[in-house]
Amino acid sequence: MKYGKPVKSRVLILAGVAAATVGLAAMSITAQNAPITGSAHDFSALGWSNSQICLPCHIPHGADTTVARAPLWNHELTQATYTLFEGGTAPWNEALDSGSILCMSCHDGTVALDSFGGKAGATFIGGSGLVGTDLSDDHPVGATGVYPVAGNSRFQPAASWEHPAGSGRMFLQDLEVNGVMERVVGCTTCHNVHNTVHPYMLRKTNDGSSLCLTCHIK
Repeated sequence: MKYGKPVKSRVLILAGVAAATVGLAAMSITAQNAPITGSAHDFSALGWSNSQICLPCHIPHGADTTVARAPLWNHELTQATYTLFEGGTAPWNEALDSGSILCMSCHDGTVALDSFGGKAGATFIGGSGLVGTDLSDDHPVGATGVYPVAGNSRFQPAASWEHPAGSGRMFLQDLEVNGVMERVVGCTTCHNVHNTVHPYMLRKTNDGSSLCLTCHIK
């Protein structure tokens, strides 16, 4: 008795599935403006990266799954307490949305760039890339970046510009704030971490302040 389809048919089916997968992956990369090679997050030329681009942030096996929306995460997470935009302080998991936690795990300066794969690193970010833990002089994100509901005359309704995460376009993040699940501005609302298309890894050009005016009515 024979089981399944003939070998030739299975090969053709697998080939078709593989082609479709590659096609979808290519579409996804194109949609996300994600040519990370040569970007500010391409660490492959640095000795501590093991000559790899993805490894400092992602790993195919044994990934850290404790933070949402962190695909196959490999980098040590921040445990910092932040000074907030509106005053006061809050720990990382209350102050920030999941996307911003990943960004600040390098950019707040408390975790080394080369702290990944379970190893403690010694190379810390500096210069303009160092945001620090005092967010009082930065654009509100996370708990202090709750996006206004529709009808606020100072802000565009989110429905007019927001697009799903992973589309390569602007979107809000989910975060529980004071016991209520809110839609908040995060680092990844304005920045695409794989982007070489626009300066500062912005999701869209800010010529004529167009990025700012996506949300703000001025």
